[in-house]
Amino acid sequence: MLPAAAPPTRFVPHEGRRVGFLRSGVLVIAGGWPAKLTLVDPASGAIVAERRRRTLSTFLAIAPDGARMYTGEKTAAGYALPGLRRAPSLKGHRHHINDMAFSEQGDWVATVSGEHMLPPDHSVRVWDPDGPELGRVQLDAIGQQVVRLDEGRLLVSVAPATLLLLDLNTDDTVWKITAAGAHQSVGPVALSLARDRLYAFCRDLHGTGRAGFVVLDPWTGAELDAWPTAQAWSSGRCNGLAVHPVTGHLLASLGDNGSDPATRHAVVRSVEPRAGAWAASYGSPRQQTGAVAISPDGAWLAARLSKTIGLWRLA
Repeated sequence: MLPAAAPPTRFVPHEGRRVGFLRSGVLVIAGGWPAKLTLVDPASGAIVAERRRRTLSTFLAIAPDGARMYTGEKTAAGYALPGLRRAPSLKGHRHHINDMAFSEQGDWVATVSGEHMLPPDHSVRVWDPDGPELGRVQLDAIGQQVVRLDEGRLLVSVAPATLLLLDLNTDDTVWKITAAGAHQSVGPVALSLARDRLYAFCRDLHGTGRAGFVVLDPWTGAELDAWPTAQAWSSGRCNGLAVHPVTGHLLASLGDNGSDPATRHAVVRSVEPRAGAWAASYGSPRQQTGAVAISPDGAWLAARLSKTIGLWRLA
C-alpha cells in the first residue's frame, strides 16, 4: 500500500526538466540551464556522477537493461551506464525529439518528434541503438509521446488530441482516436503494468468541461472508463504521469484544479488503477511544474518542482 499522504523526504537543487531512475535506484536528472546530466543517490541526496551538456533536454529515456540512456533535443545523445561514458548518438531529426521508447530486448529504439516550425518533421523513427536509422513513419502533426506496446507496435500521442496504435512491421495504423472539443488536448499517457489499459489525460472529457483520464484498451482503442479530476478544463492539467511498478497505481502531477481543494497544493496524487479513486497525495508548498518518475523497486518517487526535484520515500 502507498502512504496516505507525505511531504517530500528531500529536495535536490537542480534546474532539470526530465527525471528517471536506473535499475539500481539511482535518480537521473536531465536538462535545465546551464544544461547538465546528473546522477543522484535518492537516499542521501549525494551526486554520484555529473556531465555538462551543450543543449537542453527535451526527453530522457533509459534502456530496460540499464546499460544505456539517451537525452537531448534534435540529437539523441547516448550515454553508457552507470558511468555516463559517451555512446553513439542518433542524428537525423530536424526538430525536437519529444519522446523515446526502447524495445524490450534493447535491439531498437523509437523516437517521436515535431515542433511548430517549417519544414515539418513530424515523424516516428526507429533506430539501431548504435546509430543507423532503420525506418520512419510520417505523422499528421507533432508527435508528443511514444510508448511500446509490444515488439512490433507503438502507442503514439499526436498533438493536440490524437492517439494511435502503429504497427512497425507494416507501417499501418491499427487504430486512431481523435478527441472531440474545441479546447481538447490529450496527454500525457501511461500503460498499465499488465499492458491491458492505457491511461490518457484529457483536458475536456467528452465535452463535459471536466479534465480527467480516459482509460482505453490499448490493443483496440475501445474506451473502458473515464475518471474526472477537475471541474474546469481551463485549469485542469497534468504535467507528468507514471505507473507504480509494484502496486500499479497511477501517479499524476496535477495542476491547480481550482474548485478541488484537495489537489490545490498537491504535487502528485495516486489513482487506484481500477476504480480511479484517489489513494494518496504527495504535497509540497513549492510549485509543481512537470515530470514524474518512480524507481524500479517502487521505493522512491521523484517530481520536478520549481527549480528543484522533490523526492518522496514510498517504501
